Amino acid sequence: MEHVHSLISNRDFIAGQPALNVREMFINHDDLFNVDVIGAWLFIDLATAEATIEKLVESGYLEILNHHDNVCQLTRTALAIALVKSAPYLPLSRASTAKVVLELLQEIRLVNASPLAHRIDSIELHGSLLTNPVDDPQCIQAEINVSWVMGNRLARTAKHVTSV
Repeated sequence: MEHVHSLISNRDFIAGQPALNVREMFINHDDLFNVDVIGAWLFIDLATAEATIEKLVESGYLEILNHHDNVCQLTRTALAIALVKSAPYLPLSRASTAKVVLELLQEIRLVNASPLAHRIDSIELHGSLLTNPVDDPQCIQAEINVSWVMGNRLARTAKHVTSV
């Protein structure tokens, strides 16, 4: 099956349009598509809708069913259906995102202080919390390096990446 990023946001674009808007169109309109439908769903003029249709066909989201009397009818492809099934980023406020980071740090301290057979060696944070202005929706990606310890010997290490 075709691949769509598992998390999308309106920072992502499909055929020159915000990805969540295209996804919403595919969710709510499962009938045939044409230039009028695309224009209405994406709030764009007909010339832009025609260019968008070309890009959606080229990128594999729509396929042409028929072209009759200068009217082109299109349908969703497996890639468009995969987009429908994909999950959007849930934007967090800067305060909520900072709270998640603080809770993560508290968990790390608890794990490292416990007598369990593993230890969190390091964590790297990436994402918009670190780079975006205060009023932008936030996201975090955390890369956590974990060591499992057996007695005094290091048994193995692992790296886990997660997004919030």
